[in-house]
Amino acid sequence: MKTILLTACHNATEAHLIKGKLLNAGIDCFLTNENMTTLAPHHNQYLNAGIQIMVKEEDLNKARELIKDNLEPVSEMHACPNCGSKDILLGFGKRKPRKIFYIFVAIMAAMPLGKFRPKYFCNHCGNEITIGT
Repeated sequence: MKTILLTACHNATEAHLIKGKLLNAGIDCFLTNENMTTLAPHHNQYLNAGIQIMVKEEDLNKARELIKDNLEPVSEMHACPNCGSKDILLGFGKRKPRKIFYIFVAIMAAMPLGKFRPKYFCNHCGNEITIGT
């Protein structure tokens, strides 16, 4: 039995509401990263984190259908404009070691990083992709 990420929420209230909805429908799930998200919410956008809702792989489609109005548009399937691949990830793009070092320093200092934002990129060709805004 493999568990897989269904979605990530920005606050505990939203995560627990979705978890309750899934459990009421008979879908086993659990939350991860709840404490870090609650204690340092300003770091969620840098770490592609938030409170993560995990489900069994075989329940993924049923769970997505159940909470489709809670999913953000970014989590929908998009294709790379360069190669057409649908293997798009949120990551750090170029100069990854330097960005990870800055994130580490900011977490240790408990301060926000300013305008640093993770970027979407194609896992197949490496192209940086703008999704949404």
